[in-house]
Amino acid sequence: MNTTQATNTEGLDYPYLLNGETAHLHFEESSPGMIDPQRYSLLEVLHDKRLDHLSFKQRHEIMNSFIAGTKAVQHYTYRRELLSPCDAEVIVKCNENSGMRRMINLASNDYLNLSIHPQLKKAAADAVNRFGFGSGSAAMLAGTHSLHKKLEDKIAALYNRESAMLFTSGYGANTGVLRALLRETDVAICDRYAHASLMDGCTHTNQLFFAHNDMGSLKRALEKAASYNNKIVVIDGVYSMEGDIARLDEILQLAHAYGAWVLCDEAHATGVIGPNGEGTEAYFGLEGKADIITGTFSKALGGVGGFVAGSNELINYLQIATRSYMFSTSLPIPAAAAMLEALDIIAIDPGLMQALWNNIRYFRNALQAMGFDTGLSETAIIPVIIGNDTLVKEMTRRLHRAGILVNAVPYPAVPKKLTRIRISLSANHTQAQMDYALEQIEKVGRELGVISAC
Repeated sequence: MNTTQATNTEGLDYPYLLNGETAHLHFEESSPGMIDPQRYSLLEVLHDKRLDHLSFKQRHEIMNSFIAGTKAVQHYTYRRELLSPCDAEVIVKCNENSGMRRMINLASNDYLNLSIHPQLKKAAADAVNRFGFGSGSAAMLAGTHSLHKKLEDKIAALYNRESAMLFTSGYGANTGVLRALLRETDVAICDRYAHASLMDGCTHTNQLFFAHNDMGSLKRALEKAASYNNKIVVIDGVYSMEGDIARLDEILQLAHAYGAWVLCDEAHATGVIGPNGEGTEAYFGLEGKADIITGTFSKALGGVGGFVAGSNELINYLQIATRSYMFSTSLPIPAAAAMLEALDIIAIDPGLMQALWNNIRYFRNALQAMGFDTGLSETAIIPVIIGNDTLVKEMTRRLHRAGILVNAVPYPAVPKKLTRIRISLSANHTQAQMDYALEQIEKVGRELGVISAC
């Protein structure tokens, strides 16, 4: 089958056979060979069911045409290359030329700036010098080091659990644990805004969904799930796009009343909420009450890797049953050493969280005073909801040119009416940096009509 690339007015045409007859997958162009990124969303390009009938080469060609069109209007904001450590300001390689520029970083999940903390760097360096870098094996074979065990014990203690186990990523922890737990007779009941890793962990089994943080919707889902053998309610402690906190107190009460377990992913909660950064349970005074805790070291702890915490029986089961654990080389030893140091720092230095929260309140209040819609935000994640993909991408482009690094979140990452710019604050942001960023966000917001010019 040959791909026909027509003229600019005719667009790109991909013929395929359907029930013995020729059908066509057609895209309008913005320029020759470029799919118009303002006419089509990523979802329409990547997940069109007609792609099932095309070859690998054609599918790749379509996506590359869409990427080329997005780059042509400078709306491609992925994989911007950093040339400096992750901090409140970063040096970014410019896409339009070979130069570089210093930018205020509002795009990082390193909320406490621990990735550059001197004690973490020293702990990692000492571990490299003493033990080398990689562990050399999977954890269940010869890849469990004494530092891994110490880190597991510290995670278990942080969350008031008997045991914990480490993964090389938070994604691997979530997908692996849910796939190990849930069988054909079981059901996962997921908050609709739960992280993709949680959703992906449930695709092999039965799934029900409830409206975000809506207890009436959760109750109806639990009633509908009555016939399943095992039920697990799947939530984030802090939601990665909304920045709001799960109503864990009500969720636990309701789920347990219906005989369901609760899995709470603490990725964006650890180090951010709770009296000493212990996360969502501590925030509500419910330490040890959720059935399973998962999380990652890659956000406020400034590292890499994931974890699961629970009872001894649960962890013993998961160590044997979780494929992403059994068949992955264990966490690099210096990463484990650095994360041990990170947990010590958040336990003894409340100043970091205090600085973060001072910045969160200042920045969010200022955005709201300007007229921006910050959605449900309660934490370091602050969405600026725009509801128009083109405006989201154009605002990101203009802020980039003004020296402000933010993340565009277009459809389908969030619903069309909720497309946004996602802002993340950190402890190291200074008053001057925040004021300049706010000034530029307000300026661009008024230019694009996101907020009133009056």
